[in-house]
Amino acid sequence: MTKRHDLLPGAEQVLDRHLSSLTLLIGFAIFLALPFVLSAGAVFFLPLVSAVVISVILAPIADRLVRFGLPNGLASGLAILFFAAVSVVVVVAIMQPALALVVKLPELSARATDIMHDLKHWLASTGSTFDLERAVGGSSAITAGTDLLTTLALGTPGALLEYFLTLLLVYFFVGSRTGIKRSLLLDRDTVSGSLTAARTVRDVQDKVSHYVGTVALINLGIGVVVTAGAWLFGLENPVMWGGLAAILNFLPYVGPLATALLLAITGIVEFGSLWVGLLPAACYLGLHAVEANAITPAIVGQRLVMHPASLLIGLSYFTWIWGAPGAVLAIPLTIIVGVVLDRIGRPNLLGFLFGEPLFPPPEDQEGPRDQEG
Repeated sequence: MTKRHDLLPGAEQVLDRHLSSLTLLIGFAIFLALPFVLSAGAVFFLPLVSAVVISVILAPIADRLVRFGLPNGLASGLAILFFAAVSVVVVVAIMQPALALVVKLPELSARATDIMHDLKHWLASTGSTFDLERAVGGSSAITAGTDLLTTLALGTPGALLEYFLTLLLVYFFVGSRTGIKRSLLLDRDTVSGSLTAARTVRDVQDKVSHYVGTVALINLGIGVVVTAGAWLFGLENPVMWGGLAAILNFLPYVGPLATALLLAITGIVEFGSLWVGLLPAACYLGLHAVEANAITPAIVGQRLVMHPASLLIGLSYFTWIWGAPGAVLAIPLTIIVGVVLDRIGRPNLLGFLFGEPLFPPPEDQEGPRDQEG
């Protein structure tokens, strides 16, 4: 059997390209097949992945509590209690008024019908043939509200079970974080492998916890401002609007657009006027423009700036797999994938098409990493 070092230089390059092509095809096949596996096994994989992400976020809190002299088990438990308390407060602050709003859907639907009637007359006066009733779905709001209540009633027990399972996994992950790190470092065959594992764990924890913590504080401020604005405009349940704005702002591009759309629809229905009803949404979009282009870049910093294409691909990919929970997890998971690729080496996909190696030589990868360390 011919060994690799017995090959001629040209044959070795051909072999490398064939192996790289095979690696690329396998990676692409896994990328396409993974959503179906994770989606079919969502009952198992979603709590597991959620627990990993939450553990990465809570680990620095537990570490700080340990430095204050608390036992590791107690520090882990307090960190998880903090997360559980925050999540319960957020859900109660949003869901209670939201359900009250769903109950009022028949009344809101009647108002929407009157507004649509006026808009149809206005469109007819301009000579437009646009079918407004078909575009907005007619009087489907009542049916949608009933379906929403039914879905919530049927889905709540399963969601609570997955929530408590996730918290249990988080407790084990956070409590055993020291052992997990030690295993990742000491079980490597080479010193360079141990260093790469150590730097990967460090970067994942630092970047994810820094991003989530900083963005959470920014979104909290957004929620406070939106709550005050909704109260000044006279919208019902201003706290709910602030909570929705804060949570949806975790989803780049899609979340703010959804918030603006909800504000526009609610404003038009509650105020009974198109232009006055659009004012809350317009003010929110102005606030979001300032936050996204000035506040967040200045606070988060350049080291966490990600390409918009990467954000959109990660958001669409994980939303495709798990829906709304996947959208919430998309950005932390995208950061984790990016950190791992930075450490093990990013594939040179475009260069590979023009004859370059799929992965850069090891000496080219180690230079910038050693400078970071």
